[in-house]
Amino acid sequence: MFDFFSYIVGSLVDIVRYISHAVIVVFHNVVLLAVIVAFLYGIFRLCRYGLQQLRHLRSGGPSDKSPPKDTQDDGLE
Repeated sequence: MFDFFSYIVGSLVDIVRYISHAVIVVFHNVVLLAVIVAFLYGIFRLCRYGLQQLRHLRSGGPSDKSPPKDTQDDGLE
């Protein structure tokens, strides 16, 4: 009779172990997927910004993010 209960308890422990392992694997995959999506989104934004800058350069206008130009006085009056 004791063997039967130890078998049931052992089976329950195995089931809990398998479920906890599955939860850890799913959590790991979700975190990995979030990191990949964030990386791809960053690359997409960088490419979009680069294309915007190329359009500004092709149109001949100054880019929005260009530093202000220094005005130098030659001292001629």
